[in-house]
Amino acid sequence: MALAFNNTSTESPMEDGLEQNLADYYDNLYPDSDKIVDVWYWLVGVAGSLIGWLGIICNTLSLGVLTSKAMRTTSNLYLTALAVHDLVFVLASTMFVSMEYFHYGLTGKNDWYYKFVSPSTPFADAFMNTSITGSVYTTILLSADRAIGLTKPLHWPRVCTRRRIMVALMLVLGWSVLLNVPLMVQYRWVDAPPNVTGSIFTVESSYARTYFHEEIYLNIINPIFDSALPLVMIVVANVFIARALHARHRNSGSIRASGGGGVSNTGRDANRVTAQVVFISAMTALTRILRICMFVVMEYHDTIHVNFCPLYCGVLAGLAHFSNICNATVNFFCFCYFGPKYRACFLQKYGCSKCRKIKRRQRFNLYTGGASQRSETSVSSRSTSTSFSTSVHNVIGSAKQPVVFTLSAD
Repeated sequence: MALAFNNTSTESPMEDGLEQNLADYYDNLYPDSDKIVDVWYWLVGVAGSLIGWLGIICNTLSLGVLTSKAMRTTSNLYLTALAVHDLVFVLASTMFVSMEYFHYGLTGKNDWYYKFVSPSTPFADAFMNTSITGSVYTTILLSADRAIGLTKPLHWPRVCTRRRIMVALMLVLGWSVLLNVPLMVQYRWVDAPPNVTGSIFTVESSYARTYFHEEIYLNIINPIFDSALPLVMIVVANVFIARALHARHRNSGSIRASGGGGVSNTGRDANRVTAQVVFISAMTALTRILRICMFVVMEYHDTIHVNFCPLYCGVLAGLAHFSNICNATVNFFCFCYFGPKYRACFLQKYGCSKCRKIKRRQRFNLYTGGASQRSETSVSSRSTSTSFSTSVHNVIGSAKQPVVFTLSAD
């Protein structure tokens, strides 16, 4: 989201010397400005700060798990890149957007904006926009990978190799930077006015007022390639996933009707991965839908500033930004819910020593079958103790019989 959509300042640093009639003119021109700031205070400032700090912690923990030796698979490369993009976004958004609204709502002053946000606007804005674009296009790659795995399972290992995935992720990073270059150069640093705290202040550059930036990039290029096109690609990939799942469900139903077995452990794992991909895609698609609606409404009112539009427009922009924060935070819980291996690695890396012992025992039983054997033995010993004793007696008795070895001529 361009930082122009996040500016909470309803007064410029030069406004202290303005006459009262000019301030009244401003209030009459934008009557919903104060209400929009109040909405953003609760939605982005309070709730966004809480979820943002949670997202910083969760994505940091996810990177620790996903980069561990047990989780280094080709498919987890997407999840690792997704966690990196989400961490960068939620960190920049919390420090330079959510905390700005939170501080302004509590104190009624723009000190946080003048001290931290304004001097860091060029690179903070670049980090936020690049990380959002990278997260969206990484989700597209993840959905496409899963669609190929379901529709062409025999060709998937040859198509989606580790090297190709790494190249695709690097291309996504390069495209994310390239797409947001105009947003990186729309601000410039100047010396701060005497009545503003700090020595550096940010103003719009001469490029930001050009026809290309205002009419072509902000109204056409950025909405299409950052929101509309990714939404279409995510929907198409998930349509292929849904068709493949429907065909598989129909085939498995006919197999069960003919007396075949149920779903194997491999099939259950594949279903969990598919559910995880669909959930991540749905959350990303929701953020793109809200962002498209925000673009349409702001274009209708001919503005790119939140506090220069009606109340419903400011609320919609706040929901769009808040959905990005939630999307960058919720993936950790998605990994924990749908990934038993992720949970086991998480407890092994961050859990207590008792949890680690339990998980090591569970993994041992998973590979050796010891857990099922012990449970079956305990049940049989409680229900059929007499037959168990008889079988032991027979085994001991048979041990007393002579053993005959037959040697072959070879």
